Amino acid sequence: QEAARQAAAAWQNNRPRSSPTGYEFRKGHKTQFPDCTAQPGENDEAAAFRVAGERRAAGVESFKEGTVWGAQMAVDAWGQGLLALERLKNLRKYR
Repeated sequence: QEAARQAAAAWQNNRPRSSPTGYEFRKGHKTQFPDCTAQPGENDEAAAFRVAGERRAAGVESFKEGTVWGAQMAVDAWGQGLLALERLKNLRKYR
């Protein structure tokens, strides 16, 4: 029981946190929410999926630089892609 309570408290203190300006995947660093505005002829679901793919591709390109800064940029881009996929999941869940 005590171990379960300690594990829950540790997770609560270290879990990713949302805020109006972004999401905290790494402690002390906010990842901005991606802009998932739909283009003409595109619905919200397709826009979220498109943005997730774009953020993934941007992360791969940043990571190819082979620098620490490039890796950090890749993590930020991939984090935005995950947020776009989370938006897609929520759009489908609450139709």
